[in-house]
Amino acid sequence: MYGTRSERDLVFLVSQFALEAIAAPANIMINQDSKPEMPSSEVMCYLGCGVRHVNGVSLSFNQEAFSIVNGSPQLLVPEYVAAYPT
Repeated sequence: MYGTRSERDLVFLVSQFALEAIAAPANIMINQDSKPEMPSSEVMCYLGCGVRHVNGVSLSFNQEAFSIVNGSPQLLVPEYVAAYPT
């Protein structure tokens, strides 16, 4: 599995491409400054994983510029989050 474990397994860092490999529930999921730049399918995968595996809170702080990057508009994260149950 990808990721980094702490000495007591209190923290487990997982890359977005390994989210489906999470076997145990998590208390918190944190995302910083990446969702607007992700393809929409990756954002939906990330949020779906949170719904399935997070028993606590999901903290997401991203820049919401809705800029054009490489010819494509950045995603508006609140629109995607609203589609998933809390």
